[in-house]
Amino acid sequence: MNPDDAPATDPRFWNQIGPFGGWLAATLLEAITRSAQAPWPVLSVQVHFLGAVKDGALDIRVQPVRRQRTLALWRAQLHQDGQVAVEAEAILAAARTDQPAWPASAAAGHMPALPAPHTLPRWHGVDGLAPFVRAFDYRLFSGAPFEAATQADTTGWLRLEAPTAFSAPAKLLMLTDAWFPALWSAMPRPAPVTTVSLHVLFNPQALPRVGPDNDYLAVHHRADAVAHGWGHECGNLWWPDGQLAAQAQQLTWIDLKKPHQHWPDAPLHRTVTSTTSSAI
Repeated sequence: MNPDDAPATDPRFWNQIGPFGGWLAATLLEAITRSAQAPWPVLSVQVHFLGAVKDGALDIRVQPVRRQRTLALWRAQLHQDGQVAVEAEAILAAARTDQPAWPASAAAGHMPALPAPHTLPRWHGVDGLAPFVRAFDYRLFSGAPFEAATQADTTGWLRLEAPTAFSAPAKLLMLTDAWFPALWSAMPRPAPVTTVSLHVLFNPQALPRVGPDNDYLAVHHRADAVAHGWGHECGNLWWPDGQLAAQAQQLTWIDLKKPHQHWPDAPLHRTVTSTTSSAI
């Protein structure tokens, strides 16, 4: 990437010690799609967060891995201090219109029963967590954080409110990481839960069209497993018309004995129960 065209961190999407991971993922995907200049849509993105990212200009390096007749694999790496801090891979693929569509499975394809977003109050429960939270409009329906629920499961509506120049796929990718960790709903107090790896599949039947800036997306996140300081979370997002938009899986780093720096008063010493099946 030409240094003169290099993106820089955005204070609106700052987390506690660096840029919000969803914004970093979107930035790398945007670099890939601009370099690929292919008419094919993005179907899959995998992002690994390997180290802290400093404020300032971003050194992003993009390369094609392989291109075939109907798909291409591209890789982007964000370098800082001589090391890779974030790496993303994306699959871009041609629409094979000669092939029949298959309906989404009931487990993943059905949007949860939610009241209309405008009937729910705007939720400010984690506004003090980090600046990036204020770039989104949250309408929480179930699974509020830090209520020691028996299941780590949460639903609601989410909308990107801050204007960005990202393309529709990059915006949708950022939204898959914008909801708070589902594990928090089973915790009595905050503790760090950090994404290490994010894998997102875009529904090929309902690819990002106009972009979700003005659309609320229905959200369902759950924590499936927590052990030895690591966790597995799954999340689904739906367009307002009920079509599945994206599915996300995250590997998370967790420290249940360490208080969150914005709520440092008490550590956690509690076994957390997570769900093992979808409630949708």
